[in-house]
Amino acid sequence: MIRAGSIVLGLTRGIVFAASFTAGLVAITGTSQAQDPTCKSGFVWREARPNDLVCVTESRTRVREENRTASSRIQPGGGASGPFTCLSGFVWREAFEGDLVCVTPEVRTLVREENRQAASRRVGG
Repeated sequence: MIRAGSIVLGLTRGIVFAASFTAGLVAITGTSQAQDPTCKSGFVWREARPNDLVCVTESRTRVREENRTASSRIQPGGGASGPFTCLSGFVWREAFEGDLVCVTPEVRTLVREENRQAASRRVGG
C-alpha cells in the first residue's frame, strides 16, 4: 500500500527514478548519475527529493521537516495556482522543477542560492 508522501526508487541504466504520491498527485522524476555528487567537506546532500544532490551545510534537517509537513501548508480545495496552492504567506520552494512544497519566501530565496552554488560545493567543483 502506498501512502501520501511515499517514495519509490529504481535505478535503470544509470538514471535514478523517484515517484512521489501526495494528495493524489504523482510526480515522476529522473536524473543522470554521470556527475560526481560527492560533497566537499562540511557539506551534505539536501535531499529535497531522493535524488536531490545539492550540497548544503544546514538545510537537510529543515527540508525533511518541510517535506513532512507539506500538506499542512496547502490551501484546502486548491486555489488560483491549482490543487497545490500555498496558504497565504507561503510560496513554492522550487528546489527542483515541479517542487510544490510550500515554504516562506525567505526559504525559497535560500534554496535558490543553494542551487546557484551547487557546483562549487561538490568535489571537483
